[in-house]
Amino acid sequence: MAYPIAPDGCRVIYGTIGITQEGNIQICSYTEKSLGNIRDISLIDIIQSDEVKKIRDTGKILNYPNNGYGCRANAFNMTGDRYKPDPFYERFILK
Repeated sequence: MAYPIAPDGCRVIYGTIGITQEGNIQICSYTEKSLGNIRDISLIDIIQSDEVKKIRDTGKILNYPNNGYGCRANAFNMTGDRYKPDPFYERFILK
């Protein structure tokens, strides 16, 4: 079996960000949890926010190898918490 998203977990937080039609900023299109709205806060402020830094550091916090952090959308959608371990990453990568 293969990891369903990306071989070493998603790296979207390092290079892209999504903006919905309503202006909500998301780490990816697979989660509906917004990081803020572009009408209320600048994109640079969101990218430099503590929440985005924490998302980037999740792999270190979870002690994942090679700065991998799994899929934060999987973690959020399956556990309700984007900072919890990605169940798929735990199953496929850390074995």
